[in-house]
Parts: sequence; structure tokens; C-alpha cells
Amino acid sequence: MTPEQLREAFAEFEAYVTGREAARWQSELDGRLARLGAQLADVAAQAAVAMPEADRVWFMARVREVTGEAQCGG
Repeated sequence: MTPEQLREAFAEFEAYVTGREAARWQSELDGRLARLGAQLADVAAQAAVAMPEADRVWFMARVREVTGEAQCGG
């Protein structure tokens, strides 16, 4: 194997490993965001009780939308 072939092979291997690691981190982050979103939705529901009806409806719809995005990974 020539030095150039070795560099190319290593670059391909490095890209594979780096991509796999990035996917693992993304998966872990998605799980954490989903859990955080669920916790925030619970807190928001408790806090929204004190809001006027129109504000509460809008706020809770927005909370569901954002926490749903967090659970789906973005």
C-alpha cells in the first residue's frame, strides 16, 4: 500500500467513524431533548392555569408544538 493509498483509506475510515459518532451523539441529544420537553410541558401546564383563557389556549398549543418537535428530533 502506498502512502497515498494509506491516507485515502484512513480518511475514509475516519469519515465513517466520525459520522457514526455524530449519529450516536445526535441520538443521545434527541433523547435528552424529548425528556426535557416532556418535563417542560408538565410545568407549563401547571403554570398556564393562572393565565387568561385565550392566552392559555395559545400558549399550550405552542408548548405542544415545540415539545412535539423535540420528541421527533427537531
